[in-house]
Amino acid sequence: MHRSSYGDSKAPIEFWYVSGLGIDGTASGGDTDTYTQATDTLYPSKVAEGYTIYNITDGESATIDVPNPDGTNGGAQGTNIESSALTGAAAWANGETAGIPECRRLEIDMAGNKYLSIQTYLHAGDANNSCYLKLYATLEKGANIEDDTNWIDISSDVFGAAQLSADGIGGAGETWDTGFYSINTPTPVVKYMIKVVAEFCAVAGQDNEFAIHIMRSR
Repeated sequence: MHRSSYGDSKAPIEFWYVSGLGIDGTASGGDTDTYTQATDTLYPSKVAEGYTIYNITDGESATIDVPNPDGTNGGAQGTNIESSALTGAAAWANGETAGIPECRRLEIDMAGNKYLSIQTYLHAGDANNSCYLKLYATLEKGANIEDDTNWIDISSDVFGAAQLSADGIGGAGETWDTGFYSINTPTPVVKYMIKVVAEFCAVAGQDNEFAIHIMRSR
């Protein structure tokens, strides 16, 4: 993940770039609803709840309900992911390969600012990748970017859609999405959060990138 700033002191612009998102997984055991990672390497803050986990071996998929049902939270590690039921018998057989959707979050501190402009670029490199972007706001100083708790989803208000997307999997090919969005009504808010998510459905299939320009102003 790359984060940098440019522009003058009156109009600083922040640039954020991340690519190759997606968590490789190998299943341990077998259960229709619960994926168990063979090694303890899952961080709940990075597993994208509400997005699709792919059983690459069987060609199946399911929506993630709970990233870590074994009691950990925040940045702690866990081994399990609960999802809606897969259709195959013993969907997560031992040794099967999983494509786990990964998310990253960017906090935008709005102290002293009332306006925000965002320029977005999402790129899914092929039919094995999909990219998504959402925007949140909060008045709670204690809200952090380990998860979506204490953040309010304002994607529909700002983007006119539940999320921005470059859906290569659904569109069966390389896909881009670019846009420019402004919150140009004076809006007292403590901070915003951008969340990006990448899904993938093939072995070594993480071919995605996100580039975001941000300008805050008074």
